[in-house]
Formats: sequence, C-alpha cells, structure tokens
Amino acid sequence: MTVVADGTATWWSRPGLDAPDGRLAIAGRDAEALAREHGTPLFVYDRRRFAENAERLIGALDRAGLRHRVRFALKANPDPRALAILRPLVGIDACSPGEVVRALECGWGPAEISVTATNLSDRDLDAILAHGVHLNLDAVSQVERLGRRLAALGRPPRPIGLRINPGAGAGYNEKLAYSGVAPTKFGIYEDRLREALA
Repeated sequence: MTVVADGTATWWSRPGLDAPDGRLAIAGRDAEALAREHGTPLFVYDRRRFAENAERLIGALDRAGLRHRVRFALKANPDPRALAILRPLVGIDACSPGEVVRALECGWGPAEISVTATNLSDRDLDAILAHGVHLNLDAVSQVERLGRRLAALGRPPRPIGLRINPGAGAGYNEKLAYSGVAPTKFGIYEDRLREALA
C-alpha cells in the first residue's frame, strides 16, 4: 500500500495496484518496464482482480440471503486468459453465436451460458439453439420467431428468459438510454408483458 508524506494511504492503492518506491506496479510488475517491453498503448490487467471482484459480489449476494446465478458478460473481456480465472466462479452472458462458441471453447458448458441479445436473425437463433444454451429475449416479436424456428426445426417448446424494461433507467446520455420511458433499446414493456408470457 502506498503511503504519502502525511502517513495516509492513497485512495487507489490496493493489492495488485500500488506504487512502491514511487513507481506504479500492476500485479507486481513495474508499469513503465511493461510499457517499454510491449510498447504503448498497452492494457495491463491484474487477472486476480477479476476473481476478487466476482468473489466479492458472490459473497455479498450470499450474505444477503439472495438466490443468485452470477454471469460474466463475455463482451467485457473475451481474452481466454482473463476468462480462465473466472471459469470456476461464474457463468457467461453471451450476446452472439460467436460468443457462445468462445465460452464453450473456454470450458463453460451449455447450462452455464445464457444468451441475451437483441435483433437476432433466424440464422443467429439456429446457431444458438444448436448449442442448447439458455436464451433471453427482449421483444414479443423475437419470442414469436423463436416459436416458429423451434416448430420449423421439429423441436419442442423450451424455457426462455424475458428481458423486461422496468420503465426506468439511464444511459450515457438521453439518446443512449438502455431502459426507461419508451422507446429504448432493450426490453419488453409492461403493456406487452402478458402477451410475451402467453
């Protein structure tokens, strides 16, 4: 932990991110030396931090007595080395057929993968259905299309998740709101929920 002249610790210092002797170190490696070795710009991760964050979240949910299933959004970091440290702790939330394949290649089983995507084509649906992963849909039209695709493939109905828009939310700005007052990018609104359930 870095301590400044008045004896207090810096706000950002933690295991894996520190400045011993005034030199920034990430996961015990000197940041300047890494930049000189690999060039810049350079992203440097402390992979143990991924696991620590997941463990803290899981612990908080456990202490709260909440039933939970934690999934990592694969689009946040698809690097197999980052995923390897998360593998024993969490499932995967994928948003495309390619991300489903990546998760399977990195060791997750179909039951540990959930797909939450928008505007899936029939081709995307077929590719996702081929892997037997859980599917969350965010539009009544997608639920209807899934039913048609299953029938066309001669498959029985299957459980799915529905992405609900709670009518409140935020985004980077008012034009990029992901949930909230209609219309927004994601989710089924309350006025169509009964239709989606049916």
